[in-house]
Amino acid sequence: MKRFLFCIGFAIASVASYAQEQAEAPKYELVERNRRMPFVTSDGYVKQDNKVITYYTIEKAGETGKKFRYTLPNGTAVAEAFIKHDNMGKMVVTTMIDNKKHTVGVKNITEMDIAREVAMFLSDNKYL
Repeated sequence: MKRFLFCIGFAIASVASYAQEQAEAPKYELVERNRRMPFVTSDGYVKQDNKVITYYTIEKAGETGKKFRYTLPNGTAVAEAFIKHDNMGKMVVTTMIDNKKHTVGVKNITEMDIAREVAMFLSDNKYL
């Protein structure tokens, strides 16, 4: 009987813990804006219609690559994009909400331009 009560208590605690995690988890809410306005990139964020639509970070990935990470302004992870120096022009973008991989062509070489192009792809496909 004690074992049964322990299991019931554990299950109730688990459900309560899960409910609290869901309540605290950031929502996947896109920034309301005029999507016809141009994208403006700065060090660490991308704006459209004078509103920050995503923050991004860049880190070295291995010897010949870079990883770009994108989040919504509320901190929710949106995507990771990986590019190899020997494969300039193509990035593999993994979107977090559906765990899909996309190949995205990029025309520019600077990090801010690449960040903007990936943000444009994410926005066009309703991830941002």
